[in-house]
Amino acid sequence: MDYPVWNVPYLGGSMVIAVVAIIHVFIAHFAIGAGIVNALTETFALRRNEPVLRQFLRDHSRLLIILAFIGGAVTGVGIWFSISLVSPDATGLLIHLFLWAWAIEWIFFLVELAAAYIYYYTWDRLSPAAHCLVGWIYVLAALFTLVFINGIVTFMLSPGTSLDSSVRPMQFDFWAGLFNPTYWPSLLLRTISSLAIVALIIMVLVNASRRYSPQQRDLVVRHAGKFLLPLILMIPAAGWFFAASPEESVFYIKGGAIAMTLLFAFSLAASTLIGFFSYLAILIRKRSVNLETALLLLFIALIATGSSEFVREGMRKPYLIWDHMYSNGLLKSQVASLQKPGKKFDTSILRSTRWSIRPQDAGEVPFTDEDFLTYNPAALEKVKDTVRGRWIYDAQCLRCHCIDGYNGIRPLVYQWTPKMLVNALRELDKVKAFMPPFVGNQRDREDLAAFMHALNDPDKKTSPSCLGSGCHTLDTAQPVRPDTETSPDQPNQPEETEDQP
Repeated sequence: MDYPVWNVPYLGGSMVIAVVAIIHVFIAHFAIGAGIVNALTETFALRRNEPVLRQFLRDHSRLLIILAFIGGAVTGVGIWFSISLVSPDATGLLIHLFLWAWAIEWIFFLVELAAAYIYYYTWDRLSPAAHCLVGWIYVLAALFTLVFINGIVTFMLSPGTSLDSSVRPMQFDFWAGLFNPTYWPSLLLRTISSLAIVALIIMVLVNASRRYSPQQRDLVVRHAGKFLLPLILMIPAAGWFFAASPEESVFYIKGGAIAMTLLFAFSLAASTLIGFFSYLAILIRKRSVNLETALLLLFIALIATGSSEFVREGMRKPYLIWDHMYSNGLLKSQVASLQKPGKKFDTSILRSTRWSIRPQDAGEVPFTDEDFLTYNPAALEKVKDTVRGRWIYDAQCLRCHCIDGYNGIRPLVYQWTPKMLVNALRELDKVKAFMPPFVGNQRDREDLAAFMHALNDPDKKTSPSCLGSGCHTLDTAQPVRPDTETSPDQPNQPEETEDQP
């Protein structure tokens, strides 16, 4: 709660991360799977004297450079950009805890990058055996990047006993955090997914090209079909993953969140069926796969992979880092100290969220630059309740909820009364198990309830979506000056010392 907020209208910062990350996962899985498939296929082609397979690799090795390193580089930077803006506290914590893991992963990525370019440019400059060795160097480097990234990603769901409330990197058990309880099943699942995506892309490419005869096309398709067989292991691998996950996180898969249950079921069923299709149709009955079928299977596989990523992310709710940091950036260990009784501004959560208080939203209130460094309860008293509510929304809600659009607040609280909103905020983490507890005193709850109620209140003079959002000027279009003045017939309510029921 020590950082400015990043507001992405309609889409939301969390959805920006999701879109960029899922595209990057597709590309990263392709980069890893392509390395494994290329090395195994070239080795097989040299030993079995199958020049068609080797020629296919040569014809399409440029795709590895374009997709994996150009597309992967763009989306990789996009992930760092978006997570740093949406969740700077979680990003900073993971960098501090896994500094050496990031550094080692980047070194292996440079090796992977160099090996890929050498592999592409030396088909006629190295002996077949030496060229094949370069491919295996690429495989090792790519797998080691997965080893470290997989550890950091799974740590967020299952940190185990490696993380205490102090979060001091020098006392953090690095290896226990990296090889956490869900590490190995996740590594298996990602490897299986990588091989399947590449196998289906091979089927699409060989059918889309006119340079291969029907016999050559069938040879490549049947060879690629072998890499779909591990999909049959998705069910036991997923069972292993959930058995190693925190018990509360599996609650959503078992029906606690119907969207996650359905996505998980689709992902598992689709992956398993593609694996059986490969075994029965391609390998046993020697059937070929045409372009349309290959595209359909690839599309289903990509949706299944995206669904799996959505489920994996959703399982962590209400946390970013399980049992340690909530999705709004609050540390679990801080909640008790931030929960204050009464309605006084000197105990308001806004004391801890001064970056969310924007001077341009306060109108004619006597805020100065110094007030935003020292915190001025007297100045806050003169700000309209919906404006204070917008600041609290920015601090505790905005990372996951837009006003309108994806996960929008407005439809979620449609026809809710202020009293209903205040009561729900008081027990928020119990009403909605996948949401963090609301932090603040009774006045904070009332202010946030006033802001959310205004979103659907047709009697408001100004557009409720702009309340406290920086859309107002002082006197011209959408003026904020009249709204921030205290009406003589509506005096300020006296402060109370205890929460009201």
